[in-house]
Amino acid sequence: MLGTKVLATADLNKLLARVGLEDVREITSNDVSDLFTAAGRLMRQQANSKPFSWALRCPLELLGNKWTTPALAVAVDGSHYLPLTHP
Repeated sequence: MLGTKVLATADLNKLLARVGLEDVREITSNDVSDLFTAAGRLMRQQANSKPFSWALRCPLELLGNKWTTPALAVAVDGSHYLPLTHP
């Protein structure tokens, strides 16, 4: 664990707007699944369809920190950003 990072409300709002949402409470499990599917597709393309490790491909800053935002009352451990089926 590296530490704690804060996702600013303005940055969260930009991210939500990019996917057509207005509030974090609008995010569904299907949205999360779609995100990991798209990311996995991109990573497989970059790895030339060879098996890859999410943990080795994702930035340490994302996975190694605890993340908070003023929009939510809870913090999320960065390791929770790995898909359930990651190698």
